[in-house]
Amino acid sequence: MYSSNGGVISNSGNSVDINPQLNDGDTDKTASATYTWEYYDGGYKSCSGVTGYTIIGNKLIVAPEAVSSYVSIKCTASYNSKSYVAYFSVYDKTDPIQVTVLSTLGDKLINSV
Repeated sequence: MYSSNGGVISNSGNSVDINPQLNDGDTDKTASATYTWEYYDGGYKSCSGVTGYTIIGNKLIVAPEAVSSYVSIKCTASYNSKSYVAYFSVYDKTDPIQVTVLSTLGDKLINSV
């Protein structure tokens, strides 16, 4: 997934467009897949019909009112009877104070570690 503005809401002045991208080798399969969008709120819940989340075609638009500092977005792409899952983070930089935790080991879990 990718966003043209990097997934950042600045001073409640913009929404974040999240676009999926699915490739099979060097062939773009984005338009051939179906997508399910979810946001994290104690567990992943469907974005469909929820205020602040708009699904247009394959794209998810996240409005400022849907984000309180940070929200994790999960996208499940279904293609050729297989499912592929990706995650994206949207940050609200409107808050006067923000803490970002960085790790020297990166931001990915590998083999549950």
